[in-house]
Amino acid sequence: MTTILVLGLLELLAQYDDFLVQHLREHGGRGSGHTSCLSSAICEEVISLMSARLLQEIVSRISMSKYYSVSLDIIPDEGHIDQLTLVFRYIEGSSPVERFFTFMPNRGHKAFGMFNALHKFLELQGWPKK
Repeated sequence: MTTILVLGLLELLAQYDDFLVQHLREHGGRGSGHTSCLSSAICEEVISLMSARLLQEIVSRISMSKYYSVSLDIIPDEGHIDQLTLVFRYIEGSSPVERFFTFMPNRGHKAFGMFNALHKFLELQGWPKK
């Protein structure tokens, strides 16, 4: 599914980039056995890089904001397994902004377990910055 999304984005960008449209014509859809920069491994890497850059931008904007809040909630996924969702709310200019940040493994339905999961996640991210 994510590979299809990346390929769709590449096709959209190709409408505005002659080099990219030429690359897609030469290397796209050649089938297995041909090396291509459009393989699923490359697409997964592009998604990973885009995700890291997006999260970096969100962190940068939160850091510039004077006030922010954290929302942590439990939600089941498609397999009916509970996971934690982390959402940040902050002020950008004079407008409130809400950004989904990540899914985290569930650590129980009690507040203490959820707090510990959030605390561990923030420590791994190097937050709060001193």
